[in-house]
Amino acid sequence: MPSRNPEAFDVQINPRQIWRILRRRWIPIASAVGVSVALGSAAALSQQPTYEAEGTLQISSDQVANLIGVLDQLGLEGEAGGRLGSAAQTEALVLRSQTLLEDVVVALDLRNEEGELRDPAAIARNLTVRPVGSVDALRIAYTSPDPQVAAAVVNELISQYTDRNVQENRSEAVAAREFIETQLPKVESRLETAESNLRRFKEENQIVSIEEESEAVANALDQLNSEISTQQAQLSASTGRLEFLEDQVGLSPEAAIRANAVSQTPGVQAAVEELQQVEVELATALSRFTEASPIVEELREEQRRLTNLLGDRLDDVDSTVTTDDPLQSGEGQQDLRQALVEETARRNALQNAVDTLSQQQRQFQDRANVLPQLEQRQQELTRRLEAARVTYQTLLSRLQDIQVAENQNIGNVRVIDRASVPQQPNDSKAMLYPIAAGGMGLILGVAIALLIELLDPTIKTVKETREIFGYPLLGKIPRWQPPAPDSSGTAVEFAEIPVLRSPFSPVSLSYRMLQTNLKFLSSDQPLRVINITSPTPGEGKSTVAANLAASLADLSHRVLLIEADMRCPRQHQIWRLGHLQGLSNVLVDETELTDAIQFVNPHLDVLAGGILPPSPMALLDSNRMNRLLRDLGQTYDYILLDAPPLLAAPDAYILGKIADGTLLVVRPDQLHRDSATEARDGLLQSGLRVSGMVINGVAPDERVDSFYTMADRGGRSPQPQPSPLRAAK
Repeated sequence: MPSRNPEAFDVQINPRQIWRILRRRWIPIASAVGVSVALGSAAALSQQPTYEAEGTLQISSDQVANLIGVLDQLGLEGEAGGRLGSAAQTEALVLRSQTLLEDVVVALDLRNEEGELRDPAAIARNLTVRPVGSVDALRIAYTSPDPQVAAAVVNELISQYTDRNVQENRSEAVAAREFIETQLPKVESRLETAESNLRRFKEENQIVSIEEESEAVANALDQLNSEISTQQAQLSASTGRLEFLEDQVGLSPEAAIRANAVSQTPGVQAAVEELQQVEVELATALSRFTEASPIVEELREEQRRLTNLLGDRLDDVDSTVTTDDPLQSGEGQQDLRQALVEETARRNALQNAVDTLSQQQRQFQDRANVLPQLEQRQQELTRRLEAARVTYQTLLSRLQDIQVAENQNIGNVRVIDRASVPQQPNDSKAMLYPIAAGGMGLILGVAIALLIELLDPTIKTVKETREIFGYPLLGKIPRWQPPAPDSSGTAVEFAEIPVLRSPFSPVSLSYRMLQTNLKFLSSDQPLRVINITSPTPGEGKSTVAANLAASLADLSHRVLLIEADMRCPRQHQIWRLGHLQGLSNVLVDETELTDAIQFVNPHLDVLAGGILPPSPMALLDSNRMNRLLRDLGQTYDYILLDAPPLLAAPDAYILGKIADGTLLVVRPDQLHRDSATEARDGLLQSGLRVSGMVINGVAPDERVDSFYTMADRGGRSPQPQPSPLRAAK
């Protein structure tokens, strides 16, 4: 039974299938090509001979455009008119222009059959202007039945074109001069503005030379950084010494300055000495007398007087100094205080130097940061100035050149070759008619072939066959062309049985592969009685049955081939046997089975169909038929039933019920899709067990075919020997 829905199949065409289609439909393709070539040849012969004259022009770059080329740099191409595309392509359009061709027609007085001047459009249809390779050159060709007219048209066109080119260039020179004269004041104003902007920029930013100033600022920054580093190092050392002296003296630098000032004042020192002496005497008196003693009181009064005197003298020296401060010191202490004062002064000087240098450094750094912006702005202004200056100078130079060119005949066209009168007609186009017609015919023929193939209802490929039926594929039998009868008309022996006729051919190999697949298929359940049928007549089921029987017999199996198609029997014709006694006679007890079976070779017998009965289906669906197959199964290993086609008679369904399995033979190029679908539906509805499918008429592999054909030259058919049933009888 099929494993999937056979209705769903895809039609895929690969290049090999297309080639097969074209090879199969070669007749309509060849017919279309032949008719097209014939029509093209007739059209070519009916053409009037024409002559083609040619001339060549060199197109140089536009001289006037070169003179005003600077305008593109000014962004004024919209005013001056830019040129797009190559010069040759542009001039080709000019040569085919209506006005130029009208001048040619008038100059040559070209008239039609009615005596009127010819239409320039008619001249343009026979005129060809094409670039020559990659160079700036044009080839002008004109075709005409009159060779004189062909050459005259080309030469006159060249003359008219060159004259017009000179006039146009002269007018362009005038227009260019006028344009430049209007642009010069504008460009000069731009130049003056650019100069003024650059000068004002330098004055505002005090710039003489940014490069030199940048270098000077960089050097100054390096020097300042070095000096600051030196001064900071000295400042750090001075700070350390100052801290040491403060620890030694025990005074701050300000107190040390005051102490030195007091110690160096004579009046203060005298008062201090007197006060110290009175204090000594007071201490001595207190040790001897009481506080109420007149001597003690007198000494205390003297102490107060001297203290007040000392305070007054200290106020005269420094109001911040009090009597509590150290007013006397030794010489060493004074030196330390003096060193402390000097170190303080040195540290302050170093700090002032570092601050001054740092301020200068910041000033130079600020200038250095501004210089790149100033330099960028100066470069921008300089570029504008240079651009304006170059443009102004270029315009002046171009103006002088254009003034010279205005008084000369300048053209950008040079005649390389003028046309000569052609001597031979131009038949190249006439030869194109058959070629073009043949190409169109080939395309039409291929389209017709593909359309015929598309409309053909038959199945085309093995893949399509498998997708429709869905049964296991047991074998693909290549096409086999039986040998033709000899000169006397006698048919060749075993002509339709390549297994015996050519045992080493690809067809024989395919049948051996088929019988091998049948064995693998029936490995669990022996498949001994095989019903062989096809959807429609003409698909080669009888030939397949005969060759399969011969292939099984070649392996020493005892095989009986029964011609069960009693409506249109074929086996007796294939084997060239008699058919007056056969299956129908045995089933109605008119003939003994042993007399009806005919010998073919030692392992193969054939039971022909016999006399055609009025109702073959009744005979095949009888108990006698069942008993006959049961009795034959005891003698033969394989019994092959050559049944009628499925759509021709119901006999195949009856035989399929009593057989072990049914083998379906399908020929793709013979079977229609509708018939295939009908046969498949019948098999599904009947529940018939289909063991597999054989596809017949497949194109053989030429390489394998050539090998086996050479090997087949030594093959020989087996010699006939007695039938086992007949020998037993």
